[in-house]
Amino acid sequence: MSDQSLFLLQTRFAETASAIAKVQDLYGSGDHLVLMGEAALFVSTEDLAQFDNISILATDAAMLLEPLPDVIKVLDYTQFAELILQFTRCITFK
Repeated sequence: MSDQSLFLLQTRFAETASAIAKVQDLYGSGDHLVLMGEAALFVSTEDLAQFDNISILATDAAMLLEPLPDVIKVLDYTQFAELILQFTRCITFK
């Protein structure tokens, strides 16, 4: 396990930009960001370019009309569970 943080963004669409700004202030080397639900609609914004590790769930990716940027990894539920087990600290924005 690591002492890095896993950030889960489960915000409403209108609140996602603000939550991304908050994550930017906290995000450090080795941290990981997962966009979930309506927050996944922000996958193509330039604000995400600074994050080294960013993912989206496959079920959320299926609702998107545009292709995902190459820096975003798509996770199925098994991969998501494995990712969660790598972290001892999880910060959720709802």
